[in-house]
Amino acid sequence: MLIDALPEAVSVDGVVYPVRWQFRTFLLIEELMEDPELSDEMKLGLALNLFFDNNVPPNTAQAAQRLTEFYMGGSSPDEPDSSQKDAKSRARALHYGHDRERIFTAFWRSYGINLTRADNLHWYEFKAMFSDLDADCLLVKIIGYRTMNIAKIKDKEQRKFYADMKRKYALPLSKKAKEELKRIELALLGDGDLTKR
Repeated sequence: MLIDALPEAVSVDGVVYPVRWQFRTFLLIEELMEDPELSDEMKLGLALNLFFDNNVPPNTAQAAQRLTEFYMGGSSPDEPDSSQKDAKSRARALHYGHDRERIFTAFWRSYGINLTRADNLHWYEFKAMFSDLDADCLLVKIIGYRTMNIAKIKDKEQRKFYADMKRKYALPLSKKAKEELKRIELALLGDGDLTKR
């Protein structure tokens, strides 16, 4: 990032396509990917149209690969970079839509950047800064609460505190997750079959 210019285009089948490289593009893509009302095909189509600014290359498979690589900061999906190491727990710890105000204040506090006016903030810059937010930011603390394994805490009072924080700042469950929890609850009460999916 410090030596090469940040990318503003990608190559698909040897043709260079300009892309929407601003951080907001990827926040929008994140949000639409979590929309339960959209099919996977619709999500991909909308994401490609956002990224390629309504000029999607004919080779949509390769276009989707370029979008994924760009999203991951330029690395191949087969070769995860350091920011992907804990992607699974990060996915459970952060929701760009739900946490938008905390993200705004974290960038303001850490860098003095007003994200509502940062029209030219590149996605790679956003990712790099996000990974190094001040430890005192509420968002960083909340991510810590959400990912903490309270079973490993020996002190009872500390364990209770972190369990309370985990509940307080838990991300809202999707409709599918709520239905699954209800199914498990009913099965445990003897009113359903836990083996059915």
